[in-house]
Amino acid sequence: RSQSLTFKPSEPKPKMRLPAALLLALTLSAAAATRVELVRTLWGVEAFGDVDKWPQLFQDLAAANYTAVETPTWVVCGVGPTFAVAHNCPEERKKAWRHALDVSGLQYVAQVHTCGYPIASGSVEDHLVSLQALLLHAKEDLGAYIANVHGGVDWWSKDEAVDFFKAAVALDAGIPVAHETHRMRALSTPMMTQRVLRSAPGVRLTADLSHWVVGAERTFDFPSDAGWWPALLDDVAAATTLTHARVGAPREIQVADPAAPEHAALLEAYEAWWSVLWAAQAAREGVVRIEAEFGPAPYMPALPYTEAPVADLERVVDFITRRQHGRLVADGVCQA
Repeated sequence: RSQSLTFKPSEPKPKMRLPAALLLALTLSAAAATRVELVRTLWGVEAFGDVDKWPQLFQDLAAANYTAVETPTWVVCGVGPTFAVAHNCPEERKKAWRHALDVSGLQYVAQVHTCGYPIASGSVEDHLVSLQALLLHAKEDLGAYIANVHGGVDWWSKDEAVDFFKAAVALDAGIPVAHETHRMRALSTPMMTQRVLRSAPGVRLTADLSHWVVGAERTFDFPSDAGWWPALLDDVAAATTLTHARVGAPREIQVADPAAPEHAALLEAYEAWWSVLWAAQAAREGVVRIEAEFGPAPYMPALPYTEAPVADLERVVDFITRRQHGRLVADGVCQA
């Protein structure tokens, strides 16, 4: 269900820097083999809580043109997130998971949390041992085709972080491994991420820029950001293999409804960034992977007392997925 993209060529005006959207269109126009792969997060999907519903759920997602699903390995296995190195996985859960993937044709983006949650250790060595064990489990037991890693801790020194990522790149995982730009973990800030990318060649990213926006309390539009943010975004684009297309604000990790007019400027800022990421990925890999990773409360704002969500999560995920897919396809037409 990967989608081929065809764009009408456009000519940039001479001596002008190309807008991100036009750069994306031109890049994809020149890359005839470019595909867009839509990944569906299973976070907050009610039917996913019932193992017996997995086959039908996955077939429905495949019919909606999704190519893959993402969820943590420990969620697939029905165990808690607290572990030192790795977690167990009941055989019946493994079989049910592989069956749902097989009957639907979907692939699995395995979300991997080194040393569990709460994070059990701050040792680089412990995180590497955990990473190796979890990657083997994700591939061999659960059939993952990509791993998305929440790795390390946010208080490591540059040297510790670089040591971890150099060793991580050297692991023979057997599948592509992308490390997420996530709060709490080693790539929690833009500056540490740039240092890692420049010191540990071969690191690949899951780019979730919402974590940086809420952590920095801005969309990197201060006058003081002009000297570093564009170059850092280019470094991130050169390494991104999966994009978590969540819209977060300077004071909240996830806006309730990105379609709301009050978030229009914020959404446009994210889309400009995503265009830079996707143009680079299309040119490098011939594929663009998009996942609208919006989640339920506490990520989704909720009403006090009742804790009722203030927006429909499924509709929000669908809005971002379809809007970004449409941006990637000329005239809204997608050729199989």
